[in-house]
Amino acid sequence: MAKVKDTKPVKTEQTLAEKLSLIDKISKEVNEKAGKVIVGRLSNSPEIMDKLTIKFIPSVCFDFNEATGGGYPRSRCTLISGNPDSGKTARCLEDIGYNMKDKSFTALWIESEQSLDKQMVCDVFKIDPERFVFINYDANKGAEGILDILYGFMTAVKFDMVVINSLKCLVPTKILEEAMDAQTPAVQARLWSRMVSKFLALVANSETAFILITHLYTGIGTYGSPQVISGGSAIRYWSSLTLSFAQKTIGAGEPISKEEGVHIAVSIKKNHCVPDRLPYKKFDYYAIFGEGTERILTAVKLLVTAGIMSVSGSSYVIYNEDGSEFKKFIGKNKYRQFMIDNPDIFEELMKRLQSVIPVISTVTDMSDEEVSSIQQEEEEILESVKDLQLVTTVESPRL
Repeated sequence: MAKVKDTKPVKTEQTLAEKLSLIDKISKEVNEKAGKVIVGRLSNSPEIMDKLTIKFIPSVCFDFNEATGGGYPRSRCTLISGNPDSGKTARCLEDIGYNMKDKSFTALWIESEQSLDKQMVCDVFKIDPERFVFINYDANKGAEGILDILYGFMTAVKFDMVVINSLKCLVPTKILEEAMDAQTPAVQARLWSRMVSKFLALVANSETAFILITHLYTGIGTYGSPQVISGGSAIRYWSSLTLSFAQKTIGAGEPISKEEGVHIAVSIKKNHCVPDRLPYKKFDYYAIFGEGTERILTAVKLLVTAGIMSVSGSSYVIYNEDGSEFKKFIGKNKYRQFMIDNPDIFEELMKRLQSVIPVISTVTDMSDEEVSSIQQEEEEILESVKDLQLVTTVESPRL
């Protein structure tokens, strides 16, 4: 910390004007030595006020944005957990591609699960390969070497999104070098604790949305749900936003069939980005194989309710605002393909729908039992990290 010179002992009596003058003088000296604004009064330090304003990178899934408060928070850590095939990887990839409509948007991805391919990245999710940095996990370097590469990139380049997929498969060197029957308890958890200490300030002082993908495990002797998030307590403590993904069974009468896609349920287990409301929310959405988040078919029921559309058997009819017929389709697939080919028309229908039904969302509050279970988990996490340096050096639990 910069040393402040020529400061006089504090007088026993100071007017408010004198206090503010001294605060501004000392702040100016500290900031000049630091080469940037790190201290100051909120009223005359827009840079500091800006740091206190949470910014988000939006998702293409509107319910995701509503439930989280805006999407993926910048300058903070988001933890996404779930069982295999629960949509975690696809959610992040699709949202990177969605935000690359902004030609300055850049992303970095660490892959340790070998779950990506060129078609998924470039063709399905429309990610620009020019602005997508891919780091493939190399067992010769171990997790530590990969994280060192990441740290070097992030100190030099201001990425919009950084994703590690996933913590489970990012294996420390100690585990790689030892025999299969060697006992290496908590090695990964200790590595993640070190990563938190190293990356904490880097992420907090950047505009990067830092996203960690991890898995659920069956916890022994746990309170509430037996499914617990892996990654170590330090990671859970560090994250400002923690989401849990799960795949739901698709039954009869739903917008899509199980042959067409998947039904994803999301629970928010921690959210320090929305202090003005209950953070524990849940929502669900559908995703089409080879395409991504489904919005067109899920809107049909609401469009019919609003009188904008009628459905009779396989006939889908859209009406103009004056009640006249705009277009008729035979079969939901033809209706859906037309909307895919004409996104402006679909967005216009959504605006008309929102004027009739203001809230179009699946977001709901969790039950008291669900909230109680999550709060018990949080208490256990705080207890387990209370002796870590992380707790004594971080002033706000929001990071």
